[in-house]
Parts: sequence; C-alpha cells; structure tokens
Amino acid sequence: MLTIALAKGRLADQTIEILMKCGIDCSVLLEKTRKLVLSEPSGHFRFIFVKPSDVPVYVEYGIADIGVCGSDTLLEDDRKLYELLDLGFAKCRLCIAGYSDTKTDGGAPLRVATKLRILRAIISIIKAKT
Repeated sequence: MLTIALAKGRLADQTIEILMKCGIDCSVLLEKTRKLVLSEPSGHFRFIFVKPSDVPVYVEYGIADIGVCGSDTLLEDDRKLYELLDLGFAKCRLCIAGYSDTKTDGGAPLRVATKLRILRAIISIIKAKT
C-alpha cells in the first residue's frame, strides 16, 4: 500500500484531479467526511490529510511514502527530501505591503514581520549591505 500525504484545501483538490487522471479511484476522497486517513477501494493507496507544513514531516519520518506540498514548504523546512516533480499548480507569491507614508530613505530602520526563515535571511543580507 502506498501512503500519500496531502495538504488540506485547494492543493489537495488539484492533486485529486491529477490522481484521477492517472486512473486512481479517488471517490473516497470526494465524500463529505471528517476523516483524515482514507483508503481507496482497491487497498493500493492510503491518503492522509494534514496541514501543508506537516507534509514533509510525514514523509521524512516514514508515515507517508510520498506527499504533495508547495515548493515553498520544502524550501522553508530544509529537510532531506527529494522533489520528484513540479506539478505546475498552486503557485505562491510574496506580497510586500506597507503604509504609503513609510519612509525608506535610511531614516528609521525598516522592520519586517515574517514567519519565513528564508525571507528573514534575505532581508538580513539586504540590511547588511545598506
């Protein structure tokens, strides 16, 4: 049995479409249920629905054989996993927002709040160069 970790939400919906095109019976995934672990009728595939950030953890620790998550999640976690394929959907983007009267001319230091470690590292490098 192959266990696949799926990120809940839109990413799972798009992944289910691809799996169905590959001939995998995903009817059990389309049913309204609160279950997080589901098996398809033939017993060849088991699906685990988890938070997107948990997909790499489930794969790394062997709970799932493969998983589908965003490349940003893989990069951010810095785990020893191999990205088999870019499925070409669920692109992420970074948006930076601020007040229109914010001065960026070297006055007060620019502060950025983010949970993304990679973004914090990039900002640190930029600050060091200015």
